[in-house]
Amino acid sequence: MRVLLIAVYACLMSQVAFAQVGPDELARKEYLAKRAAERVVVELSRRDVGDLSADDSIRLALAYNELGDNKASLDAVCRVADETLAAKKQLDLKAICFHNVSGSEPAVRIRELAFIDRCLDRKYGSEAVAQSEGRLPIGRGSFHSHAR
Repeated sequence: MRVLLIAVYACLMSQVAFAQVGPDELARKEYLAKRAAERVVVELSRRDVGDLSADDSIRLALAYNELGDNKASLDAVCRVADETLAAKKQLDLKAICFHNVSGSEPAVRIRELAFIDRCLDRKYGSEAVAQSEGRLPIGRGSFHSHAR
């Protein structure tokens, strides 16, 4: 019983410490995330598109999203087959990329709807569909929408 109480106390204290992160620390983390994304883009954009693996394309899409380049993020994630994204549990990434671009380009909305239809037909799960329709919350620390 005492061990359980100590574990609960330690968990609560770590949450309190996390909640007390100041705005300077958050700005620093955002800055570091942007620099890391820039490094990924530089590293992977030097290579031929045909030489990128599925994992590299996913990393590139995440990096472009962090930098706010929605079209490049969508281009990178569309290089990966839906089946591969489903196996890697990254269908939501593609749904978010479509959502970010479809607002500014109506032609992309048709591709987004076709993607949603494929997800429903193949029963990949409703997570990507819900994400694309904006029903799933996207919080800090996860892949986030840069709707413009």
